[in-house]
Amino acid sequence: KRIDMENNRSIEGTGLGLAISKQILTLMGGTIEVESTYGQGSVFTVHISQKVMSEMTVEEHRNSAGNSDAPVKRIKNASGKKILVVDDNEMNLRVAQAFLQPSHAEIKTLKDSTEALTELASTKYDLVFLDDLMPGLNGSAVLLRTRRMDNNPNAETPMVIMTVNGGKRERKDYERAGFCACINKPLSEDAVAEITNALI
Repeated sequence: KRIDMENNRSIEGTGLGLAISKQILTLMGGTIEVESTYGQGSVFTVHISQKVMSEMTVEEHRNSAGNSDAPVKRIKNASGKKILVVDDNEMNLRVAQAFLQPSHAEIKTLKDSTEALTELASTKYDLVFLDDLMPGLNGSAVLLRTRRMDNNPNAETPMVIMTVNGGKRERKDYERAGFCACINKPLSEDAVAEITNALI
């Protein structure tokens, strides 16, 4: 339960996060410890027992002979190209940027769809990733308005929709709307590499 409500009125949420985390960790046979200093912050330490099944790294495991997991797709060098990623979730932007970084392309990220429209009206990009659901304008609305703008430098730029609704029917709807590809969220490194390699 929170203390000093007078000074913490601006903090959103119900404070259930720690209780839920503890329940999940208990089910996993783990524990959580908290060290907190009022006015300074808190440190949460999680302990979960794990068996070491192999000394191989993740990369070695992926590429080992007879492993059912396919090697991670390599994103091609896109040095000199520009890629725009628009998503209102900061974590999604960080993940997308990390997956695109090995391409050596110039990557710009934006959290606001209206700001993205302004950016697309003034700067030419080689590839654009748009989140499906954003406050204000969604990804489809951004694409439609960009295509309809006079003398827009991105009138024919390949645009990819990022969505949690990536079923066959939805994919066809996105294609009809003008998207070149649909990528499911949460993003995977393979999917980002495959789509980028095909469109840039």
